[in-house]
Amino acid sequence: MSDAHAGAAACVAGCAASGSPGSSGGQSGTAASAGSGSVDGPGGTADGGDSATGEMGSVYGPKYFRFGDNPGYYGSGIDRRESAQMSVAAGASSLRTTLPEYYLQKWGDAIEVDDYASYLPLGLGHHVCFLIGPSHEHSNAPADAQDYELAHYSPKNLYEPIFSADGSVNPNNFWAAYVERVAKNYGPYLDMYEVWNEPDQVGSNWQATEAWDKTPPNAKDLIWWNDSIFSYIRMLRITYEVVHKFDSDASVTVGGIGYGAFLSALLRYTDDPKAGAVSADYPDTAAKYFDILSFHYYPVFGGGSSDVGVEGLFTARDDYRARLKAAGAGERQFVVTETGAPRYAVGGNVGGADYSANYLLKVMTLGHYQGLVGIDWFAQGDGAAVGASSDSFAYMGLYFDYSSAMQVSDAKLSPQGQAYAWLKGWLPNTAADPGALAKLDLPEAVRGAAFLAEGGHHLYVLWAHTTMDESATAKCSLPAAGTATVRTFSVEHGESVAMVEPGAGQIALSLTGTPTVIEVP
Repeated sequence: MSDAHAGAAACVAGCAASGSPGSSGGQSGTAASAGSGSVDGPGGTADGGDSATGEMGSVYGPKYFRFGDNPGYYGSGIDRRESAQMSVAAGASSLRTTLPEYYLQKWGDAIEVDDYASYLPLGLGHHVCFLIGPSHEHSNAPADAQDYELAHYSPKNLYEPIFSADGSVNPNNFWAAYVERVAKNYGPYLDMYEVWNEPDQVGSNWQATEAWDKTPPNAKDLIWWNDSIFSYIRMLRITYEVVHKFDSDASVTVGGIGYGAFLSALLRYTDDPKAGAVSADYPDTAAKYFDILSFHYYPVFGGGSSDVGVEGLFTARDDYRARLKAAGAGERQFVVTETGAPRYAVGGNVGGADYSANYLLKVMTLGHYQGLVGIDWFAQGDGAAVGASSDSFAYMGLYFDYSSAMQVSDAKLSPQGQAYAWLKGWLPNTAADPGALAKLDLPEAVRGAAFLAEGGHHLYVLWAHTTMDESATAKCSLPAAGTATVRTFSVEHGESVAMVEPGAGQIALSLTGTPTVIEVP
């Protein structure tokens, strides 16, 4: 879901959650702001924050970026290792996974250890795992709840002591014991533990969020949590303390939130069960219990072009950052564990093949440039066959619907999947270089980013700024001391590569709304 910003009409539409391991568990969204966000001027400015792994490309900023994917479950014909092969073929370098407690209880704690180990040789690592889904006996869900509904109700026994007197995890604190099991078995493969999925989900009742800047959310409004915000903060606290006991290199993040007012409430209250007040037993607000801030953002409800969507995502990021600062909570890194755009305009929402491909290319490029830890695309596969659904979320997949596929070769990349695969050929292993971009003095009609690539050459990603659709054009030039490699992409024709000699030390470019990539010596 996306954040509701000042001046943006809020419009929320929910999606049914499959609850299957590996699934995102559904999502919803509000209208994106059409503001400029933090993309200052023609190109934007880089955050320059630390890398999630400590791998610094240079003084310019973080080299590592999670090109992520929400793989999901699309039928019995494709197993997890085959799904991972498809993730790589679609351009991903990292996965957002899940290991619900009810799933581990049924199949054993180590059920996916070998699968996770198999991802690394494929080039997949630095995974996020969202923790969710207590077992039936450990859940506050109704007794007749289906497995997927366990992702919508809080765990029991959250207020049991987290640790026993000897320092071991208290088995009667069911959530703490579950987190320990995940950390011990899967810690070597995980960078981040995400606590739940969209705990601030309110469905179409977005009006409920308008009071959260001053009062705590009502449990009945939190339809994917069904408990108080104080209990959610308690779960954050438990996760934070257990993860950092057993997996000290990992980070804990909130569960892909969508409303800035929910973050403000987290920063205002403690895990005191009655009123979230500070006391000796409950000394800290939620700010103490997460290392990174995860949020979800979908531009589909806001209309406009791919650039409007990207600008809306960074406006949301800036809103979260401002709320952290206002609460005295300090800086945090950001990760977007769900975003996506549909290649069909359905349900009265924006969409299109060029729109979805361009949004993916731009949001990944600027996400890396602006110092996000990573972005996980939603989703790996479509949720319906072409023409079978009026839900925009059904057509965001990197692959067309492959629910009936029996082997990897049966699955076909969608336009946005083709764009992601193209991006993989040039953007990884680069470091943001805002100084190089500033020297271009780009015209207002051009957007983009600059990176320092391995080998010391520069890579520029530039495009004509779009507004209502993807049809913009613009011209600009950039300095080059030698032959430049110019890469372009189109949904219809894929990649084109041209070797261009500079004239008078300049490369002249004719840009469209789809990014052009220029590598110069």
